[in-house]
Amino acid sequence: MELLQVIKSLSNQTRLNILTWLKDPFAYFPEEELADYKSSLGICVSDIAKKAEMSSDGFSLS
Repeated sequence: MELLQVIKSLSNQTRLNILTWLKDPFAYFPEEELADYKSSLGICVSDIAKKAEMSSDGFSLS
């Protein structure tokens, strides 16, 4: 990934929030959403979308 792409990605507040939430999921997600949490699998995209007040259709892999 080019440096410019990284900088553009980090200039979005929602993306920065998501990175913060993923860094410490137990501080930002309700306990019931983390009942089956495994660090190797991460957080379910539907839980992230809910917290970000977005549709999970708004998420992409790029």
